[in-house]
Amino acid sequence: MTRAPCENSIGALVSQFGGRLQQKQTIAVGVDTGGTFTGFVCRKGDSWAVAKLLSSPSNPARAVLEGWRP
Repeated sequence: MTRAPCENSIGALVSQFGGRLQQKQTIAVGVDTGGTFTGFVCRKGDSWAVAKLLSSPSNPARAVLEGWRP
């Protein structure tokens, strides 16, 4: 298993995995919206990457969407 350094977005994490996906490839993404940070974990095959950014407690979706952008 390889771990990548923290990035600021899931888009950047997907880029680490080679950009666009080929047919029948799967990337699993998990999101944890917390009070201080919103955390992301991304897995493709045996490769893992993590990212986190500041949360937006008044609108948790904003941090999730911001973290998804490349």
